[in-house]
Amino acid sequence: MLPRNNFNKTKLNRIIYLSFLTLFCFILLFISNKNFYNPNFEQSKYPEFDSNLKISNNNVDPIFIDGNWSEFVQAYNWCSGTGEINDPYTIKNIHINGKNSSYCLFIKDSINEFFKIQNCTFYNSSINFPAIILEDTHRGTFSNINCSFNQGGGFKLSECSNITLNFINLTYNRFGIYLNKDCIDNNFTNICILNNSILGINITDSSSNNYFYNNQFVNNTINAKDDGNNNYWDNGTIGNFWDDYGEFGYDLNDDGIGDVPYNITGSANSKDNYPIWDDGGDSIPQLVVNFPSNNSKSKTPPLINVTVYDNNLDKIWYEVNEQIVFLDNNTEVLLKQSIWESIGNETIFIIDFFGNDTDGNLNDSISYRLYKDELSPRLQIEDPDDGETYSSRPPIKVVVYDLNYDTLWYEVNGEIVLLDNNTEVLLTQSIWDSISDETAFTIEFFANDTLGNLNESISYLVYKDQLTPRLFIEDPDDGETYSSRPPIKVVVYDLNYDTLWYEVNGEMVFLNNNTEVLLTQAIWDSIPDETSFTIEFFANDTLGNLNESIIYTLHKDQLTPRLIIENPDDGETYSSRPPIKI
Repeated sequence: MLPRNNFNKTKLNRIIYLSFLTLFCFILLFISNKNFYNPNFEQSKYPEFDSNLKISNNNVDPIFIDGNWSEFVQAYNWCSGTGEINDPYTIKNIHINGKNSSYCLFIKDSINEFFKIQNCTFYNSSINFPAIILEDTHRGTFSNINCSFNQGGGFKLSECSNITLNFINLTYNRFGIYLNKDCIDNNFTNICILNNSILGINITDSSSNNYFYNNQFVNNTINAKDDGNNNYWDNGTIGNFWDDYGEFGYDLNDDGIGDVPYNITGSANSKDNYPIWDDGGDSIPQLVVNFPSNNSKSKTPPLINVTVYDNNLDKIWYEVNEQIVFLDNNTEVLLKQSIWESIGNETIFIIDFFGNDTDGNLNDSISYRLYKDELSPRLQIEDPDDGETYSSRPPIKVVVYDLNYDTLWYEVNGEIVLLDNNTEVLLTQSIWDSISDETAFTIEFFANDTLGNLNESISYLVYKDQLTPRLFIEDPDDGETYSSRPPIKVVVYDLNYDTLWYEVNGEMVFLNNNTEVLLTQAIWDSIPDETSFTIEFFANDTLGNLNESIIYTLHKDQLTPRLIIENPDDGETYSSRPPIKI
């Protein structure tokens, strides 16, 4: 890396950032070319401007949009887009004079459309109307806006969410921004809020979760009032510049951040925990790492964007594993591909950010921990066994190997069941009951990680078998008499048939399915002649299911009939019919 001892580490000067933001506001004020005059303002408050606030030559009458964006797209060349996230409705490069009788821009019931307003000037609204009114409006962005010299105020929002204001000039208004009611999840950054006669920002009691940071509050009667709840006046590292912070605050460690919070007026008791403040001293470059976020995870090379505030900026660079890459100020690039490829997968790596000035001053070290994860989760199926047959609900146990593992689940016939890692459960009863007996079914196993990586498909084929084998006795016939060994032939019906046998007088003989054999000679010989005997037939399956008992009774008879002739007598002579008795 560059030799750090060549740089004198001195105090961070965040006033450079304020100068940059202030310069932006006054550029907006100076770049137009048509003079205007509003007699309701005290002229003694004005800076000496050589022209009005207009950014372009498009002078437009006040605009009212009530869900009819497409009509404006068709009617005016300064309005374009389709309202989709990648092609928002866009109004740009226009100049609206409220003529001290109306608002300049009123957007209402814009709920599902994405829109942006950029490079525009709004001024001279009446005392009863702010310059810009948003009601029940969402998904909008305002950037590079000059909203100044409005008797009714700058922005008024009601029931709005996901609205972003970035690089806005709000000067010489009645108020800068008013969040009237139910304004949630809105972002306000890089805004000059100067010389507003009542309030810079005013928040009512039903607005929450709004973010304000990197803004400049100067010479407002009251800089900000917060009667809402859970609104944030810093982003965890940087807050806002407050011109009255020096009345009680200080920056003893000269890091450019006030050492005590700035208290916001209002019932919410909100605080800016990181007020921008510099009470003098030597300056060093001030670095703000816009991207990536510290401790973030990525499956592709992360975006790098660093902003440095220093009037004498010389170089900006980052370093990973002693590889140095120079950057342009506030310019997005991807982490160098060769660095990304040199980092092992599922590995934490450190990226250090640096900036110096022409006097040799080097910023305080900024180190971020990042995590590379290109791999999908790896699954080990401990239960069930692939191809196995089960007579009751099979156990399910899956182990996931992934440091960023997020969710684990299995799916059968479209039904999804979430699992805990390395925890055994049974297949759900509802799935088991829905599967026909002696049927094969497929279980698919899935896991993803926090970056959305999904494992390669794993499918197991499992059989359900709750029935006992079914036997058909083709031979012998039940109750039949045999003079010689009877034939034995049994057919078993069972997908998981295992063993077939018969038993006579405790002697067991195994059979092949659907195959004729004779009763064994040993058993036949053991049975006395002219005697009945029983033969029992059995079969089981691989799960141990045994058929219901089947017993046949057979008779053995190998002897011819034996006769005793009682009458007549052999050789006797008879004069009449002889008697016959046998």
